[in-house]
Amino acid sequence: MRWLAELPFMDATWFGFGHRVPMPTPPVEGCDFRTFLFLTPIIETDQRIAEALMVENDPVEILTVNLISDAEYRFIKEKGLDPFFDMLDEEDYPPIFDPKRKSYL
Repeated sequence: MRWLAELPFMDATWFGFGHRVPMPTPPVEGCDFRTFLFLTPIIETDQRIAEALMVENDPVEILTVNLISDAEYRFIKEKGLDPFFDMLDEEDYPPIFDPKRKSYL
C-alpha cells in the first residue's frame, strides 16, 4: 500500500474514482487478484469526512482501494463501471476486501 500511495508522486500523475492499476503479480499473498480499483467510499461517515476535507483550498477525494480479478478488469474495460457496480450489488460485495473471495466472472 505504501508503494501505491507513492506512485502518483513517482509518475507525476493522480488517482481518481474508477482508476485502475494492474500489477504484474498479485499484491496479496494467496490471492489471485492483481488489479487495484479506486472507488469512493460507500460508508456514509467516510463520505462526510471526504466532503469536509480541504488542502490549500482544494477538495480532497477519499478513495478506497479494491482488488479485482483479471476478468473483472476486462469487464470494466469492455462494459464500464456501472454494469460492474450492478454486478457487485447482485453479489452483495462486502465493504471490507476478502482475499478469499472468488471472481464474480
